[in-house]
Amino acid sequence: MIQIKYASLTEIASKTDPEAWQHMRLGTVIRFERAREIYGAPITITHAFRTAKDKARLKAQGYEVASRSAHELGYAMDLHPANARLGVDVEAWKKLLDALWDAGFRRFGIMREAIHVDDDPARPATIWRYGNTNPTVWAWVQGWYSERAKK
Repeated sequence: MIQIKYASLTEIASKTDPEAWQHMRLGTVIRFERAREIYGAPITITHAFRTAKDKARLKAQGYEVASRSAHELGYAMDLHPANARLGVDVEAWKKLLDALWDAGFRRFGIMREAIHVDDDPARPATIWRYGNTNPTVWAWVQGWYSERAKK
């Protein structure tokens, strides 16, 4: 039996449908659990599975929302180290990125205060930035990704 120790159902559920956690891919949740174990400290999940209502809500708030995103397919999470600010607590973010990589994630979207990770098997390993990404943070994350991808 698989036990979910760190990801709560309310964190991985859609913001508009509390039962949507059932649509998250088990492999993605297990990979997150492994990353959390490696990281050794709390990780906040800000978004995981998204419904059409979630997508509309985010668009209405001015966010760019991909069509057929990994969130809609149950392969993605947006997260950050609890109590750490991107660009300020660089070591906490580097440690989190290392843990996510070591757990098997290979797709990273860097936002101002969160990281999108997904393990959608139909999409290539890559890193990208969002419009609100701090340029200094983006530079060090690119360096981090280049080093990790070489290994």
